[in-house]
Amino acid sequence: MIDKKRIFTRCADVIVREMDGGSVLLNMDTGVYYSLNETGTELWSALDGKRSVGEIIEMICDSYDAAPQTAGADVVELLEDLEGEGLVRALEP
Repeated sequence: MIDKKRIFTRCADVIVREMDGGSVLLNMDTGVYYSLNETGTELWSALDGKRSVGEIIEMICDSYDAAPQTAGADVVELLEDLEGEGLVRALEP
């Protein structure tokens, strides 16, 4: 489980193209594509190396009028996927 105080940043070797309300990410190291819906694209934009996971969850809750527990679980799951694909990395505390 990801700590909500953690801060993530996008990896530099990822190319992003927004299209049709979502985004397509390309990991240049692996050649693997990853697609994001509108909510995932908003999360991706928030991964600036300054906001904590908790702050991103609050932002998603505000944007989509989502319950904190649901949004939190979804944000954590997506971050785990993105980290596993080598698209984001956690910064050292």
